[in-house]
Amino acid sequence: MGCRLRPLPVPSLVQSTSHPGLCAGFGSVVLQKALCYTDDTAMARALVQSLLAKEAFDEVDMAQRFAQEYRKDPDRGYGAGVITVFKKLLSPKCRDVYEPARAQFNGKGSYGNGGAMRVAGISLAYSSVQDVQKFARLSAQLTHASSLGYNGAILQALAVHLALQGESSSEHFLEQLLGHMEELEGDAQSVSDARELGMEDRPYSSRLKKIGELLDQDTVTREEVVSELGNGIAAFESVPTAIYCFLRCMAPDPEIPSAFNSLQRTLIYSISLGNGIAAFESVPTAIYCFLRCMAPDPEIPSAFNSLQRTLIYSISLGGDTDTIATMAGAIAGAYYGMDQVPESWQQSCEGYEETDVLAQSLHRVFQKCL
Repeated sequence: MGCRLRPLPVPSLVQSTSHPGLCAGFGSVVLQKALCYTDDTAMARALVQSLLAKEAFDEVDMAQRFAQEYRKDPDRGYGAGVITVFKKLLSPKCRDVYEPARAQFNGKGSYGNGGAMRVAGISLAYSSVQDVQKFARLSAQLTHASSLGYNGAILQALAVHLALQGESSSEHFLEQLLGHMEELEGDAQSVSDARELGMEDRPYSSRLKKIGELLDQDTVTREEVVSELGNGIAAFESVPTAIYCFLRCMAPDPEIPSAFNSLQRTLIYSISLGNGIAAFESVPTAIYCFLRCMAPDPEIPSAFNSLQRTLIYSISLGGDTDTIATMAGAIAGAYYGMDQVPESWQQSCEGYEETDVLAQSLHRVFQKCL
């Protein structure tokens, strides 16, 4: 389930996390003990390892790596539902790696944000929109069979894909995402799943439109972001919020020290927001965090760069903080690059060296696809 917090004022968040090497990451001091990653990173690494080992998407290999990663190190904050899936995948009786996820919740499947939180590697391995959509869906369906779950993974993957293209206009960024999602959410299964939960048709498209409205407002409270976009473990409540965090933190935020760059701002802001795990609650939130933090924020000190703003704002939303910040950070990282990640932040993270090697290998795979 990861880390769930109440929404936090950004100044309090910056103060409480101004640990040498982290929010004071522009300094040279590094934490003596690396900060442990959660299930988000564990599964993202397993996904990338599978892509590299097979040099393509292989559902059997990826499913086994997910399950084996859990068995090797189960104390990363995994949710009860996905643990059930992993145990079935590890059974010698398992013949169809998609069946355990399809059987969840009386055959309805999960609409959590687990598929979205780990999907960034797909966007880094495939260069075409068609491949990004296809393999984001297939990778998510290994654990999240509801369209509300895997559509959230597709939206997050598309956001990272567009960020890699260096799209500078938040309006155009949203327009492209909206065009893709309106088409994806128009199929019978997506409409049926949304209506069964009593939701409007095309819930992701609706939240993307709301992101545009929020970005047009001069002042937006965290409570309003959480109310309109969500901050939970549902994909449709978290992915749009992550995107908003990215766009919001492109510019400085008066609440986040100016020493933090745009990527750091995105992560800090996104962690300040959320509280649920449904994909439709968290993916839109992550997107909002990214877009919101493209520009300065009066609540985040100008010393923070766009990446730092995004992180600070994401964290300040509360709720499923690690996942919303993970998704917003993935978008911001793809957009801003490593230059905005302070060396001290890198050195303070568990497994950084191995992750850097994986990233370099994945980049070579991506270049082959061009």
